[in-house]
Amino acid sequence: MTDDLFELWDIIEKTPPRLRQKKLDELCGDDEALKADVLGCVEMAQSPNVSLDILSLGFSSFVDSYFEPNKLLNKTIGNYTITKYLNNGGMAHVFLAERTDGLLVNQTAVVKVVKPHLIDTYDYSLIDREANIMAQLKSKYIARVTDVGVIAYDALMLPCYIMDYMSNGDIVSFYDFPLCHIDVKVNAIIKVCEALACSHDGEVPYLHADIKPHNILMNHQGDPLLCDFGIAQRAKQVFDQNHKQYAEVYSCGYSSPEINSEQTLNFSSDVYSLALVLYEMLTRLKPPFDIKNNLPSNNIKFAYADVKYKRWIKELDVILIKATQQNPNDRYQSVADFSHDLQDFVNLKYVSSYKNNTVYRFYKYLFLKPVHAFLATAGAISTVAFSVLFLSSVTWVNQQNNNNDFLVELAENYADSYRYGQWGSLSNAITILNKSKADDNLTFKHAMAIGEMAVLVDNRNAAVDAYNIAVNVSDQHNL
Repeated sequence: MTDDLFELWDIIEKTPPRLRQKKLDELCGDDEALKADVLGCVEMAQSPNVSLDILSLGFSSFVDSYFEPNKLLNKTIGNYTITKYLNNGGMAHVFLAERTDGLLVNQTAVVKVVKPHLIDTYDYSLIDREANIMAQLKSKYIARVTDVGVIAYDALMLPCYIMDYMSNGDIVSFYDFPLCHIDVKVNAIIKVCEALACSHDGEVPYLHADIKPHNILMNHQGDPLLCDFGIAQRAKQVFDQNHKQYAEVYSCGYSSPEINSEQTLNFSSDVYSLALVLYEMLTRLKPPFDIKNNLPSNNIKFAYADVKYKRWIKELDVILIKATQQNPNDRYQSVADFSHDLQDFVNLKYVSSYKNNTVYRFYKYLFLKPVHAFLATAGAISTVAFSVLFLSSVTWVNQQNNNNDFLVELAENYADSYRYGQWGSLSNAITILNKSKADDNLTFKHAMAIGEMAVLVDNRNAAVDAYNIAVNVSDQHNL
């Protein structure tokens, strides 16, 4: 009977708590005494006091520095075998694993194993719940969890789960290259907003509560995926209950001020954290700090394709300041509102949180629809003046369209530089220069800039081609 008891304990210990009773009924039938003994063994094994005896040291002093990742290498969880230690997160150690059941080959995954000293707070029930949250949320920008379980580490059974492996790193490092432009980075955050909206607006709404770069990973298609809903809680529970129980594992650098106060969390807490991630993507400066004294516009270095945003960058300042207000009531109250303003900024539309006065609206209307604005003004002056100026405006508008088309082609080329590589991107830029109908000053400036980029990466052919174009334009038009 003892051997049977230990075999049953081993099976039930590895079964998610919500499924244990059903499993016990299958294995033990009507033997209620045996069921009670098995459950008693499970409870004892999970008791910190038992861990104290087994490890012969204070459980509370078993800090993460004592963890030995090599002890979990080659261990199996589900259909996967752990092959490599990747990194150390706020709550868990992260391992690379390969599928070894023979059914599918060359399949890799990530196994996240809860840190030993956190298993009282972050137990199997919580990690099982996290996996179920991520499975419920139907968004292409939320990471997919494929399995949960426990894994033996010395005398402890550590909760863990398996998720898709994303090899492109976190969102900040992925976009940290010189030719990546403002609209590319902002559009990536808009995708994360879509994932958060799915979480916030579901039938059972969830706060993420731990938004940071390492919880937004990039897949092989270049899309951001939100992961780690470990301390996410149903919205009502967060609004009504004390969230201090998770204080040790909150990422304070990106967390909203109410994390460390008596205030309750709400949806604007996630907005706050996501805005800090965007700020870091744009400026390479890590939080925490007061954005009002470190405005993005003072720290962003404009690339050539970003010129169209230069005169409107103050709008982005206002958006990020509003999203990171210390008082939650002064922030965007929903991630949808935050996303909407970001989309308007990228699309050069009116930004609702900016000073929406008549001068601002007219100036932006003049910029976005110069022909319409010009016609209205000219018509008010006189029909004759309108006729003369209209002809010249058509030429000017056509040239502006050519200039914009030229800048858009360069921007799209630079945005895809991670796919083409630096040399390929420069070669594409030369092609764009050769067929450009942009005005001579703009062509000359970008030809010189591309030549400088080519020299920096030792691409002699591209440098010669770019400088030749610049020289030809200069000679022909006395620039």
